[in-house]
Amino acid sequence: MLYFLCVFGVLFDVSLFMGEHKPVGLSLQESIQKSLKNNLDLKVERYNPRIVSEDVIIEESKFDTLLSFNFGYDNFEKEKFDKTSSADGFDVDVSARLYKKYFSGTSVRLQYENGYDRYYDSNDIIGFEGTNTFWSQELSLKVTQPLLRNFGVLVNTTDLRIARRNIKIQEYELQQKILEVVTEIRFLYLELIVARESVKFQEMSLKFAGNFLEMTEQSIKEGMMAPASMVEAQRIVADRQQELISAEQKLLLVGNKIKKFISPLDRSFYSDVVLLPSDALKFTDIDVDFSKNITNALKHRRDLFSGRLSLENAQTLVDFYQNQLLPKLDISAGVGIQGLNEEWSEAYNSVSQGDFLTWKFEVAFEIPLGNRLAKSKYQQSRLKQKQIREKLNKIQNQIMYDVQQSIVTLKAEAMRVKVVKKNKVLAEQQLRNQQIKYEEGMIPLFQLQDTEQKLTKARINEVKAIAAHEQAIAALDFAEGNVEKVLEQFFIRINNKEIIQ
Repeated sequence: MLYFLCVFGVLFDVSLFMGEHKPVGLSLQESIQKSLKNNLDLKVERYNPRIVSEDVIIEESKFDTLLSFNFGYDNFEKEKFDKTSSADGFDVDVSARLYKKYFSGTSVRLQYENGYDRYYDSNDIIGFEGTNTFWSQELSLKVTQPLLRNFGVLVNTTDLRIARRNIKIQEYELQQKILEVVTEIRFLYLELIVARESVKFQEMSLKFAGNFLEMTEQSIKEGMMAPASMVEAQRIVADRQQELISAEQKLLLVGNKIKKFISPLDRSFYSDVVLLPSDALKFTDIDVDFSKNITNALKHRRDLFSGRLSLENAQTLVDFYQNQLLPKLDISAGVGIQGLNEEWSEAYNSVSQGDFLTWKFEVAFEIPLGNRLAKSKYQQSRLKQKQIREKLNKIQNQIMYDVQQSIVTLKAEAMRVKVVKKNKVLAEQQLRNQQIKYEEGMIPLFQLQDTEQKLTKARINEVKAIAAHEQAIAALDFAEGNVEKVLEQFFIRINNKEIIQ
């Protein structure tokens, strides 16, 4: 009897292993919602679309209107070439400029210049000397248009269009990360259910072993069994204790993985809480069709969307560098109004009234000999385009592989569930038969215990098989890549603006 008390003292110690933690129930829907809100990987990923969106503003800013001012002061003293005269004085120049570049490549410059010159001039031969001052003003407008290289909206908005596509790429990658997190949580939650059920079945098995240990002790006292039978009964109890400890350890470890997703950096939650699943495990048999699932995957896979946008970016760069192979041919036209007088007001009047009108037309032609830089850039962009196209083919191949693997796994797990369910029923029936035989003295204790252990394993295998089948469904959802459909299963709806915040 003393030994029996010692054994149940050990059982009490085993329960303390779990009793140190506060049990907290958690549903799968709650796990997913908290993960989408608190997961650190998602928090990091959410910055990427916002960071890339600034590139759009940066590229658009290249077409902003620029306003610039310039002030210059020049003090001079010089001797003239005949060495008979000299001049000294100073110049003051103030100018303001508006500059604007358009998507077509056209650039417009409007400039106003105001200058003041004052200098002293002397001539030793003729004895002339004096001070001269005058104001000069000019208002000018110049328009430049490339006709070959850098001509057209598509060429000049290359970086802007790429930046806009990159935002979508980052949004797709964020959505893909969300699907990864949700899928991993679904896997972990099913593992948590299996761990919880394993603890329950191992507790039942330990209780069963403890009862028979007590019966063995009683039978030995009554002389119905040899004392050596106690050793076997004790060994069985010890085995069940180890299996229960392992099951409880698994429950805590899986729970910690979920905590990493739903409540990171919370020390007390990590150390004081044991997560218990509140959802029941159920078997949901679904029909699958490779052709239909492949079609769905090609419609929804975010990595495929990203690959297509990357290919568009590559084509955009090819077009740009192809344009850069052309010679440079720019035409410019300008008109200006000038005014010059000793009085500032008179110079201004000349400008405002358009007394002195000038105009100018220019043609600038440039062709680099060899043009190796442009040719290499163009060739490099074409190679990158081909590389991205092959990557896109690789993604499509991976999609077919992922879907087919998921379907094969799903079908196999569905068949396995039916087999293990039948095996559990047979194990339950066999245990009932063995109990009758044991009570009639037809079989020894260890044979009954072995049958009971087989039933425990059959029960755990059933739970594992159902969980594996549900994980296969989650894997197929991931392979298809329909983020909206997956989230709607758990009554979660998000849009791009919400997921980026």
